[in-house]
Amino acid sequence: MTREGGFMGSQPLWDGANRPGNWSVLDVYNRQRRNLWIQSSDPFINNVVCDLRFEGLNNGTVFADSGPLLLPVSRLGTTGVVTSTTQSKYGSASGLFPGTNGYLSVTHPNLALGTGNFTIEMWLFAATSRSNNGIISLGTSDSIFTVILSAISNYLRVAGSSNIASVPLNSWFHLAYVREGTGTSQAKLYLNGTLINQAINSTNYLQTFYNIGVYSSSLCWGGNIDNFRVTKVARYLTNFNPETDTYME
Repeated sequence: MTREGGFMGSQPLWDGANRPGNWSVLDVYNRQRRNLWIQSSDPFINNVVCDLRFEGLNNGTVFADSGPLLLPVSRLGTTGVVTSTTQSKYGSASGLFPGTNGYLSVTHPNLALGTGNFTIEMWLFAATSRSNNGIISLGTSDSIFTVILSAISNYLRVAGSSNIASVPLNSWFHLAYVREGTGTSQAKLYLNGTLINQAINSTNYLQTFYNIGVYSSSLCWGGNIDNFRVTKVARYLTNFNPETDTYME
């Protein structure tokens, strides 16, 4: 809404210059020019700490975070992740992960999840069954990686549980790991919106590095990832429709 020639509203509380209150037309214009005036219907937009969309040219090597922190994205490993226009869930491209020696990493003090609630989710595509696939880990090197999600012998694994369900092949699938508390059965894994595992996870995650597509530098996701997002809130408390309830499109 406007007030005295300006805008009044609740832009997300992302930084000191992007706050709720009265905004002049010039303020809004300048933020839009810098691509920092982000409008979203997502009710949890203020809680997002990482949002990788993987848009780019085919075989592109530059990745951007679309979340509020605008995190620099590091491309690590000898093989390297690229953007691919061959497969995408949303937009025109996705991240193509080589399966070995190639992953992405982001870091920021606000990425530490602590003992709070969170949702780690993404869309994945795998064309073939593989023995070892890293999906998301925390930490700065192989010796101290904390694995959150992986796929071993084509079975999904999550912290504290193994061989949960087989990895769907040749189709995009949505995976969401949600911690809604630190008690029994409050850490939940959803496959395409359906609950497939629940356990206890009271770990205090102090790591400020997210490593996407890896659980050791030589054991990486072999396939595509699109719309990787981490939110510091439990987005899903029951089964949901990933096509309409994720605010990813």
